[in-house]
Amino acid sequence: MSLRLPAGGQIRGQRGLQASQHHKLPHHFIDDYLLLHSSTRCADACAQASGNYNAEVDTGSHTHIDSLGGRPSAHSSGINFAMSGSSLDQTLSFPNSHGERLSAKFVDAGSKDIVIFCHGYASSKNGFLFPRLAEELASRGKSSLRFDFAGNGESEGTFSFGNYFREVEDLRAAVGFARDTLKLNVGAIVGHSKGANVVLLYASRYDDVPHVVSVAGRGIMSRGIKKRLGEDVLQRLDQEGVIEQEASSSSGRRIKYLLTKESVDERMKLDMLGEAAKIQAHVLILHGSSDNVIPVEDAHMLASRIPQHTLCVVEGADHNFRQPVVADMVIQRIAEHLASTVSQP
Repeated sequence: MSLRLPAGGQIRGQRGLQASQHHKLPHHFIDDYLLLHSSTRCADACAQASGNYNAEVDTGSHTHIDSLGGRPSAHSSGINFAMSGSSLDQTLSFPNSHGERLSAKFVDAGSKDIVIFCHGYASSKNGFLFPRLAEELASRGKSSLRFDFAGNGESEGTFSFGNYFREVEDLRAAVGFARDTLKLNVGAIVGHSKGANVVLLYASRYDDVPHVVSVAGRGIMSRGIKKRLGEDVLQRLDQEGVIEQEASSSSGRRIKYLLTKESVDERMKLDMLGEAAKIQAHVLILHGSSDNVIPVEDAHMLASRIPQHTLCVVEGADHNFRQPVVADMVIQRIAEHLASTVSQP
């Protein structure tokens, strides 16, 4: 079922993407409904953030997740911690399955659960809204871990265009590090853009984290390649098999890498919708209606396949939610969602 909340307070009921009955309800009824149904909380903030932004919320079936057990023990196991900024913010690293060190930031708020963030293409642990989201979660008593995938940011390894399932294994290493070394329960994984696809693929493959947040993820993987790389590059790739390319990181740094036909084919053949249908975790899907990198249609497609989901479409928002009022709203809504669904400290 989905709910659309335009500024006038009208709610349109839907099943999947097919319109059905229409109901016009007073504002106080809508507010009471949203407060009573935590699965639609993101609609409340979307509707109130600004008169220029409406919200569409699609809520699938839901399963209550009980509290995950155990207080964390002391952090140890030979991991090097370096304090930076706030005393809660610790710089560290851990190995992936290939022996590469992955750079990370751990914000220790003293909770027994932790949220892990995954960045997008050519970005880093300090990209998107993740540092601000980590601060907001800490203010609510939630610990978080954000890290650079191999070949990105400050992590070891080689940058690659594809590497979706290799990045899934990097996330697997982060989950294992949080559990085995930090002695914390992983309550949720959050990803933006390519990182959103990574967290969805992780949930499809491993099904051991109860909550997933997908922000601006892609549903049809074959789209967008020609726009990003150019038709001439794809033609050369068919002939030569490998081409030297440059990517611009989120910090503005130019990254030289080898683009291979194998990496492009990996993405082209990835059945994201089929993988989404296997996910048993609850997934919060956030997407901007004015995203010109990944169309909002992809969010609807993912929602149609994921059994337990909440879909929040923010009218007027772009791929990175750059507008200040939207950025603030997204941070608050994700933090509120995680604070209400991931077990309490």
